[in-house]
Amino acid sequence: MTGSGTRPRKRSVVIDGHATSISMEEAFWARLIRSANARGVSVNALVADIDRERIATPDAAPNLSSALRVWVLEQSAAGHEGHADWRTFERFSFGDGPALADELAELVLAGTKTATCWPVSEGPRTEVGKHMVVLDGRADPVAVIETVELTQRRFIEVGADFAHDEGEGDRSLVSWRVDHERYFTRNGGFSPDMRLYCERFRLVRRLVP
Repeated sequence: MTGSGTRPRKRSVVIDGHATSISMEEAFWARLIRSANARGVSVNALVADIDRERIATPDAAPNLSSALRVWVLEQSAAGHEGHADWRTFERFSFGDGPALADELAELVLAGTKTATCWPVSEGPRTEVGKHMVVLDGRADPVAVIETVELTQRRFIEVGADFAHDEGEGDRSLVSWRVDHERYFTRNGGFSPDMRLYCERFRLVRRLVP
């Protein structure tokens, strides 16, 4: 898996009614979003609180992006990074049937599968920082995952690195294309130009021994 969490991403936040752009790596955004969710506040509200603390603190970080990174690292080091009860998270299973759900859940638990995709027509389903519970073929919870990257690309634009991270078959791009063409054909239709949501995620917690 390539270092998707190390790529800076610019987002717009609103502080005291004023929009501002902040550039920060996806890994920091994900943890900031998770902390906001656990506290029951918006990302805008959490960022505004951190900014007010920065302004009021002598020798604080010189800019908001730096202050956010420092805050996230301090929260993590102190063990205060927010974690909601996994039982409250949205649940889903991979694939289109119990057998495939079991197979793909096992790949997630093994750390082999760290990516997935689906047609844009089905909606985004997730966002960076969101936690979800993976179900097996019997609809039993087996793992908690966190979205670390979500992009759009056409089927024919999916590369070998993403195919490898999906972890299926022999993990080659050729195998990925054959298997996913079959999958999409039996689940609503396939086109080489079809647009996909491509998600990378990390395994946060195993829910089975």
